[in-house]
Amino acid sequence: GITELDDIWFLYSQKGRKGLKYSRKRGGSKRQGDNNYQVKMLTTTDRKGNVDMSIVRIGRLKKSDIERNIGEKFLPDSTLVSDKHRSISSFAKAKGINHVSFKSAQHTAGGEYHIQHVNNMASRMKSIVNHQLRGVSSKYLQDYANWFAFKERNKNDKEPRQNLVKKEIGQNQEDWYVFTNIENMYKKFIKNLSIR
Repeated sequence: GITELDDIWFLYSQKGRKGLKYSRKRGGSKRQGDNNYQVKMLTTTDRKGNVDMSIVRIGRLKKSDIERNIGEKFLPDSTLVSDKHRSISSFAKAKGINHVSFKSAQHTAGGEYHIQHVNNMASRMKSIVNHQLRGVSSKYLQDYANWFAFKERNKNDKEPRQNLVKKEIGQNQEDWYVFTNIENMYKKFIKNLSIR
């Protein structure tokens, strides 16, 4: 069906990191806009409530980042709705996906073609991370994104949250591996998908 796609930016952070040479500069940048200090989270949702939030890169978003994270999740008759980001447009063209785009300041192409669901989720996610939690380390950002996406997928369920968590963990056997190997995965992420 109709799938909304947008990228969310978080300032790179090493909050809580010990032994840094410049400990007072754990993250941050005075530079505005898209730069090498921004962690990019690719956020997609369809009209059925399926949500995917993936940390893809530190720095500018590339077509290969989109392909690697959500490339196999689109059906041939899907319609991708996004702003006019060059990487998203080239991804849709390469995959042969119907793509409806618009200027990012407009937030809509009219009618049912908009990214208001993704923008709403992005606003709430950024509010939690930046205000309630007062920033989180980029190392743990994917964990918070998974938790938020889980809440979004199950917000209308009447079943107790404990049962939903057990069911979700039972379906995803990689959770424990990811949890216990987060430092190694973070090093690999920084080495392969970051200029830092």
